[in-house]
Amino acid sequence: MLRQKVIDYYDDLKNQVDIKFEKLLINENKFDLIEKINTKRTNIIDKIQQILHLNLEYLNSNKHVELNDYFRPLFCFLLDEKYNQSYHLIVLDHFFENNDEKIQVFQINKNILLRKVIKEFIELKKTDIIDLSKHANNIIPHLKLEIDQHVKTNDFRVIETLINTQYLHSITLHTYFATTIQNNFFEFLPCLKKLEIYCGDMHRFDTGCFNGSKIEDLSIHSREMILKFDHNLLNELTNLKQLKLSLIDVINFNSEMHKLKHLKFNFCTLDPNSNLNNLKQLESLTLRSSGLFNFNHSIFSNFKQLKYLNLFKSELNCLEIEWLNELEQLEYLNLCDANVDKFNLNYECLNLSKLKYLAFNSHHIPNLVHLKKLEFLKIKKLQIFNGHNLENQNNLKGLNLNLCYDQFNKIKIEDFNSSSYLAYLEFNVNTGIEERINFDKFIQSFKELNNNIDNNVFVKVTGCRLVISQYEKIEDFIHNEMNFSPNVNEIVNEYQQILID
Repeated sequence: MLRQKVIDYYDDLKNQVDIKFEKLLINENKFDLIEKINTKRTNIIDKIQQILHLNLEYLNSNKHVELNDYFRPLFCFLLDEKYNQSYHLIVLDHFFENNDEKIQVFQINKNILLRKVIKEFIELKKTDIIDLSKHANNIIPHLKLEIDQHVKTNDFRVIETLINTQYLHSITLHTYFATTIQNNFFEFLPCLKKLEIYCGDMHRFDTGCFNGSKIEDLSIHSREMILKFDHNLLNELTNLKQLKLSLIDVINFNSEMHKLKHLKFNFCTLDPNSNLNNLKQLESLTLRSSGLFNFNHSIFSNFKQLKYLNLFKSELNCLEIEWLNELEQLEYLNLCDANVDKFNLNYECLNLSKLKYLAFNSHHIPNLVHLKKLEFLKIKKLQIFNGHNLENQNNLKGLNLNLCYDQFNKIKIEDFNSSSYLAYLEFNVNTGIEERINFDKFIQSFKELNNNIDNNVFVKVTGCRLVISQYEKIEDFIHNEMNFSPNVNEIVNEYQQILID
C-alpha cells in the first residue's frame, strides 16, 4: 500500500512536469530556447526517477514504516512560480505538504513560510533543481522574507528546519499586516548580526522579543508614525553597535548600550525624557527630520569619538557653536534646514581641525578660516554672495550653493580661483518662477578653471539647477575626492546625504 502511494505520487509529479513544460513549448519557436526547455524537463524527470528508486529501496529495507514517514531518504516536489512561468524541483530530506489548504485566517501557515524560504534559495542558487536535502549545506547568509500575516514565534522557528542557522547573519523582514513580534522571536538564531524590519499597520513588539539575541545592527522602519517604540525593548541587545529607526515615536530613549557606535533617527519623535548622554562610543549620529528636545552641552562633551553629525531638518531645543567645537574628531557636519537659525550661530567660530564636509543655511558666506581641511561646502538660503570669503578654502573640491537669482548674476568665476581643484560645482537658483537659466558661462569657465581635467566635464541642467563636475555620479566624486576616514566614508555612501539634502 505504501509502495503504491510512493509510485503514484512520483508518476503524478512526472506527468505534471510534462504538462507544464509542454505548455511552455507551445508558444516558443526559437530552437535554442526549445532545446533549453526540453533539457530542463529531462533533468527534472531524471531526478524524480532517481528519488523514486531511493524511496522504494527504503521501503524494501524497512518493513515497519510510520504512516507519514515513507518518503525517505529524499522527497521532492515542483514549485510553480506562475508570475514568470518558472518551475523548480525542490529536493528535501523529508515530506513537505505543498498546498495552501491549511492556512488559518490572520495567521501564516508554517509551510507557506517555508516556501518563502525556498524561494530565497532559488534566487541564491539559480538552478533548476534546488537540493536542500543536506541541512549543513543549506547556507544563506542574508534572508529576505515578506510576511503578510501574523506569525507566531514557534512558527517562525520552522525556518531552522531548512536553513543552517550557524551561517545566517542577516535578515530583512517586510510585514504588511497587523503583526506582533513576540517574545524570544529571534532567540534560535545564535549568529544573527543584522536585522532590518519594515513594519506594516498596527505593528507591535513584545518587551522580550529580542531576548537571547546577539544582534549588532538593528533597523526598524515604519510606514507611518503609528509605531511607538519603547527603549526597554533594546535592553537585551548588549552587542548592539548600530541602530536605525524611521518614522517611529521613540519613548524614553535613555541608552545604556555602551557598544553603540552608529545611531540614526529618521523622521522620528523622541519624547522629552529621552537623552543621549551615555553614548560615549558613538561615532555617527543622525537626527534627520527628527526632534530631540533634551539637546544639551553634556551630550557634546561625551561625544569624544563622534565623526559624523547630521542634523538635517532636525528640531532642537538649543545649540551653540562652542558645543560643536568640542567634537574634535568630527569630519561631517550637516545643519541644513534645522531649526538652528534662532540660535544665531556664528559659523566663523567653527574650529574643527578634521572637518571635511559642512552644510548649513546662511544669508552670506562666512569666513571659515579655522576649517583648513574643508573639502565640501554646502550653503542654502544664500542672499549675499561674498565670494572673497572662499579664498581661505584651498582644499575645497566641492561647492553647492542655493541662492537667489540676483546674487547668482553677480558671481564671477574669479571667485573660485583659490579653489585650485574644484571637481564639483552645483548651483540651485531661486528665481520665483519655473524657467530655465542660461548657465553656459559657468560651464565654460569651470573647464578653464580646471584645465587639468582635459575638459572632460559632465554637465546636468534641470530648470534652475546646474551641476558641473569631473564625475558623472556624485558617488564617484565622494569615492575619489573626499578624504573621509574609512568609517565616515562608509556612512556617507550608505546614507547618500550629499545627494539627497
